[in-house]
Amino acid sequence: MNIIECNADNYKHYLNFVRSIYKDNPFYKDTTSSLLKSFLLKKNAFCKHAYVHPVKVYDNGRIVAAVTFIHADYYQETLQLTYFEALPNYDQAVEMLIDYGKALCQKRKISKMTIGLSGHVNYGLGILQDHFDAPLSFGNNYNPPYYIKYFDKYKTSDYVLTSFKGKMEDFNMEGQERAIQRVCSNFTFRPMNFKDFKNEMKLYTDLNNACFLNHPFYFKRNYEEDYELFKDLKLFLKEENLIFAEENGKPIGFLLWYPDYNELIAPGKAIGLSTFVKNKLFAHRIKKYKIVEIGVLPKFHNTGAILGLFYACYQRTKGKYDAYETSWILDTNFKSKNFGVKWANEEYKHYKVYEIVL
Repeated sequence: MNIIECNADNYKHYLNFVRSIYKDNPFYKDTTSSLLKSFLLKKNAFCKHAYVHPVKVYDNGRIVAAVTFIHADYYQETLQLTYFEALPNYDQAVEMLIDYGKALCQKRKISKMTIGLSGHVNYGLGILQDHFDAPLSFGNNYNPPYYIKYFDKYKTSDYVLTSFKGKMEDFNMEGQERAIQRVCSNFTFRPMNFKDFKNEMKLYTDLNNACFLNHPFYFKRNYEEDYELFKDLKLFLKEENLIFAEENGKPIGFLLWYPDYNELIAPGKAIGLSTFVKNKLFAHRIKKYKIVEIGVLPKFHNTGAILGLFYACYQRTKGKYDAYETSWILDTNFKSKNFGVKWANEEYKHYKVYEIVL
């Protein structure tokens, strides 16, 4: 076996290999190939501030594993092993990639490696640990179950992430009227304004950088990166999908939610965002929505602002969807997880992020 660097001439081999891993999997939905392509060609805004180094492992002329190493300017202490894929029973190929990563760490004076972070948390986080036979929701990561054994033997530590799910018929805010009234008298909750899209995205980036700076895997974003990410999403998002919480006209938090667009995608197929619009696939009744991200400035954590954001989301989703799902929540984030336990019917999927300390 040998390792070959990926470049503009052979990047399609990497993409085709990823497709081959999931081609017969009825639960996988391809919503990341366009993002991965931008990393392989180093043509997205994120790559301007990061060392991106994709490689492939070949055995007798065929690819058996691939990974993209990322060393971000704002995440200097960590080398990321991202967009990993491998065939089953190729422990030697995985070991070669881990050793290759360790050599890169020595060369670039990095102290640890992370597996499960997709360049930045805004692109994805976590190696799936269970529910491999459940539908993949839009924006979440998916992987075969045998990846867990590949990584467990090398980890120094890991972080557990939990998602929640529930039925809308069981999600009600009765008994919270007084609390909601008090919160709504202190804060206002408004949808984003598409007519001022660039500035709204700046608010989103500023809030992310301020709300999540102490998150173990979050690091600084710049305006261009989030604008690039959302300009395509804007094709099928509505203004109501991003809700800002404000105090006296100043943003203090936000909630991002959207319908589970994976209900529109056939298993194993990749559909470009423009195709959603062109084919008017919105006519399909989406039954589930997803709460993707909630952030409130630390100063306002105990003010009820999060409850107000939940209520604003509830007002926009009740009667329209049958079920909901959340994105991942770190188990060490006790406040957020307890909030999920209180409002959701049950814990759902679990993920891990692995660390290898050199």
